[in-house]
Amino acid sequence: MISNATHEFFFLIRPVDQISVDEAMSRVIEKQKLTFEKAKTEVFRHFNSTDSAEIIEMYRRVSFIDPLGRTRIIYPARGLNCSHIECFDLNNYLLHNERVKTWTCPICHKEVKYDSLILDEYFYSIIKDNQAVNEIQIFKDGTWVVFTEDKENQARSTSSTNLEGTTEQGEVEIFIDLTTGQTDVALSNNSTEVTVTTPPSISKQEPVVIEILDDSDSDSETNDNENDGT
Repeated sequence: MISNATHEFFFLIRPVDQISVDEAMSRVIEKQKLTFEKAKTEVFRHFNSTDSAEIIEMYRRVSFIDPLGRTRIIYPARGLNCSHIECFDLNNYLLHNERVKTWTCPICHKEVKYDSLILDEYFYSIIKDNQAVNEIQIFKDGTWVVFTEDKENQARSTSSTNLEGTTEQGEVEIFIDLTTGQTDVALSNNSTEVTVTTPPSISKQEPVVIEILDDSDSDSETNDNENDGT
């Protein structure tokens, strides 16, 4: 402490251990990892923590493309306070903060300091064992499949109706007004989603007028034709 007649000044000296990005990443991988079982539990917690009991999330798409470097994730990481299951690449995150030092999650934008970084071993095992996979479709029981457009359409149609009026989760009644093309759908209590293609509106046609002649008119017309022939 240095002081004079009117002011006091304090100096603080703190030793700083400056390490490379590679060393920083190695420390996270060794000491700050979320084990496979704990990471899988986080997946269960995520699917069961929806704000509304009426909303049931059956699956979620998870990309393995890093939001910072736009490259494939190698070491999936996130912050301890992040509530999402999606990850960013640990190496890209450390390189980014070496330059700009924002320490903000690129997914949820919460503060993620170095000491609060975790490596997700559940997603790490998927990424390591499936080098050609860039996106998966993960289900609430922790199982997953490689994401393709066909699989997404299949998942969407899991509880959708067919035109015979049934779903895998309940019954559905379809009422079609043939004059307007309007479709009404009635669901049972167990049904959660219905996809119905509304038929195109039936165009209104002009009425067709048909003239019907009685027998006397027909005989008269026949005699007129005979007279004309003579």
